[in-house]
Amino acid sequence: MKRNLLICCLLFAFLQVVAQEPDAKKLLAKLEQTQEENKKAELLSQLCEQVRATHPQEAISYGKRAIALATRTDNKQVLAQTYNRIGSIYNSLGDYETALQYYYESLKLGKVMDDNLAIAKSYGNIGSVYFRQKQYDQALQFNQKALSLVQHKQDTAFLGKLYNNIGNIYLEKNLYDKALPYYQKALEMKEVIHDPDGVRSTLNNIGSIHSKKGAYKRALRYHFRALVLGKGIRRLNSLINIAEDYRVGKQYDKALKYANLYLQEARQYQAKEDIQYAADFLSKVYTSLGDYRRAHEYLTLSVAYKDSLQNEQITQQLASFQVRYETERKENENLRLKAQSALQAKQLQQQKTVAYTVGVLLLMAILLIVVAYKGKKRLQLANRQLSEINQQIVHYNQVLNQQKEELQQLNQIKNKFFSIIAHDLRSPLASLRSLIQLLSAGALQEAQLRLFAKTLETEQQNTLWLLDNLLNWASTQMNGMHVKPEHINLKMLAEENLLLLEPQAQHKHIQLQNHIVAQQTAFADPEMIRLVLRNLLANAIKFCQAGDRISLEAVALQQQITITVRDTGVGISPENQAKIFALGGMSTYGTAMEKGSGLGLTLCKDFIERNGGRIWVESEPGIGSAFRFSLPLALSESTTVNGANQKRASVVC
Repeated sequence: MKRNLLICCLLFAFLQVVAQEPDAKKLLAKLEQTQEENKKAELLSQLCEQVRATHPQEAISYGKRAIALATRTDNKQVLAQTYNRIGSIYNSLGDYETALQYYYESLKLGKVMDDNLAIAKSYGNIGSVYFRQKQYDQALQFNQKALSLVQHKQDTAFLGKLYNNIGNIYLEKNLYDKALPYYQKALEMKEVIHDPDGVRSTLNNIGSIHSKKGAYKRALRYHFRALVLGKGIRRLNSLINIAEDYRVGKQYDKALKYANLYLQEARQYQAKEDIQYAADFLSKVYTSLGDYRRAHEYLTLSVAYKDSLQNEQITQQLASFQVRYETERKENENLRLKAQSALQAKQLQQQKTVAYTVGVLLLMAILLIVVAYKGKKRLQLANRQLSEINQQIVHYNQVLNQQKEELQQLNQIKNKFFSIIAHDLRSPLASLRSLIQLLSAGALQEAQLRLFAKTLETEQQNTLWLLDNLLNWASTQMNGMHVKPEHINLKMLAEENLLLLEPQAQHKHIQLQNHIVAQQTAFADPEMIRLVLRNLLANAIKFCQAGDRISLEAVALQQQITITVRDTGVGISPENQAKIFALGGMSTYGTAMEKGSGLGLTLCKDFIERNGGRIWVESEPGIGSAFRFSLPLALSESTTVNGANQKRASVVC
């Protein structure tokens, strides 16, 4: 039932966003044609309400302009209404303290006007803040105070909203018998005002309460009534409620029928939250039926969509923080402009003083030189002070811009962390969790257990390498990294990596060959080059098929040595070759559906360039690829490179 409440809120917000753009344009057109301040304040308040869902920062700006005009004309009605609207914006952004400040300002005005409806709306809004904070007792207290003020009024829509809010509070407290009568009253109100969506939502809530109480047949009657009223995406919550009722009644075949219909329509509308919920529901039903294979399939699907939803929530939170940051930045900008205006006024006043002084000096010939000298000194002092203040303002702006750029860079790094952790590090852990659940249920035979264990072993090895890449990349981005070059025996380093990756190559029936000779050496950081070789070999294995071949070669030319990792795999298209070394530029599945993060090649490029080389790729789809990178050639202690003796060094990058 809690899902029903969330789905209804999302649908209502969607309809508001669709309708508000043309309405906002009409209001702006009226605002440009209006000169009367009271009318302007009213239009600005309406604009605040219209754009708050899509442009909260602009909505706050419109609301504050409305408050300024309404305060000047003492229009308490518009003031109370606008305070409520701005409070609702901060409430949606999660800034509950600021939201309460605006709601209480509206409440004080309502009491001054002795307007019970305005007071009740403020009480209801304050109750919504406490509801969001899960302080249900306080939320119930304010909603009941609002109800006591308007229950004898004719505002049926507002009464229905209050009854529904109180029902929601009792529902969150699991007091179903108390929630039910309020939902019944809300249903009556919504039927009176002919609100089909409201009727459907309340029918679903009432049915879900009966289902939780075990009266699934009675619950089915309400949920089927709601299903008839729902069109398109509005059918989804009724379908899953019907499936839940049949599950409570242990009619699993009907529960599966409606759950599959729910999943089908959720996929049609790309409703990720509903897809995740449907997969989780089907997993539980198949577990109850003992069909653990299907239970595992749907549980894996549920975990994948849950990860996707968590990423979207993180993005939404970041967007909310950005709006709050921009709002505060604009307020600081206004303060800076006021300071500049004050300085300009001071400068003008000083100039007037100088002009007056010069006029007096013309009449006072005897004191002309003395007074002119003093006036000039005062002017120089004022100009120096003004110049210093202007320099401080310029410096302050530079610091702000620098902080903004650093914040954006940190946000990009953090977003990449979240993306990799959510999609690539959580996946094998989710598979392990699913396997443990099936083991606990005793649903796996020994042969199935060996198959799952083999898959998990491969995923865990890939995850360890991914974590190694991630930590190395994070170190280069945030704390810097020391490059410690020394003489490297390329043949030994290649053999070490080939031995490490031999099990993966054997598993895919791929042949590994090392054509690097023992005398070929490079001058570079061995740990960095070890990681580069491992990433390039692992990528080659990932995109090769059974019977393919991977070889290592090295060619010395002048003062550079070029190492090549060549494979006969699937190859890379020309358009993808241009972006494989960029951060997050490309991440595809291998020939055995291996998953990558798009981080390994970026790290390879960074490490090779830090060691004074470069890396590139030559590839043709269907024939294979050759990843090449160059490094400084290791010379004897007495050999000079670029006019300086080559020796072991430590460089901070």
